[in-house]
Amino acid sequence: MSGEVTARTAPTRVWQRWEWARPVRPTTRQVLRAAPSTETDAPPILFVADIHDPGGAAALQPWLGAAAEAGHLAAAVSPRGLGATVRPGPRFAVTRREWVHDVVQEAAALPRRAVLVGRGTGAWVVAHALHRYPAAAAVLIDPVGLPGRRMPGLSVLLNRPRLGATLLLGRDPRLPAVSPPLLFASADGGEHKALSALAVRYSAQSEWLSAAGGALPDPAPILAWLGTALPALPAGA
Repeated sequence: MSGEVTARTAPTRVWQRWEWARPVRPTTRQVLRAAPSTETDAPPILFVADIHDPGGAAALQPWLGAAAEAGHLAAAVSPRGLGATVRPGPRFAVTRREWVHDVVQEAAALPRRAVLVGRGTGAWVVAHALHRYPAAAAVLIDPVGLPGRRMPGLSVLLNRPRLGATLLLGRDPRLPAVSPPLLFASADGGEHKALSALAVRYSAQSEWLSAAGGALPDPAPILAWLGTALPALPAGA
């Protein structure tokens, strides 16, 4: 018998007692999908829209196409209040809990453990979702609302003060029980220090992407990283 001791960790619960006691109000979410031309063992990827993405998930169409060409089943979700996803009640009274719920539910609906990719506020939601959803991997691009990168932007503070205050003053995401391969990426060359500090906190890697004028970054480096971060993912995982 081997003398190696394996640490036990509690399973990640997608549906938690608090969610059962006070469920989030249901809504019909905008989800766009792109399938690869041939079936592969690559994990599906769920992209999460940023609050500044016009049209929500529709703005992520270039990422969907690139991921499908690379052999991934790809999906993009608009959390409630963004794109074509309606929030029951006031549109601008959306909460972080509702956004995390939307992302976790769509991730759990995919046929296999998914990679979560978020940009801006989408990255913030992914960081909180990782405590509930056992992602195969995660990529956080230009995150806001995290330690060292709190400022959500003036437009968010003015137009959605409740959400802006949560981004600026809210609690740090709880670290997942078992950390998946995690990449922090940025197209903003002036954020090296803050992003590097986040990567250290999460025992993650960091990557600098190319983008101009706030355009959607090229997904090629992200897909290349996934190819090396998940080289031996079991076919049924």
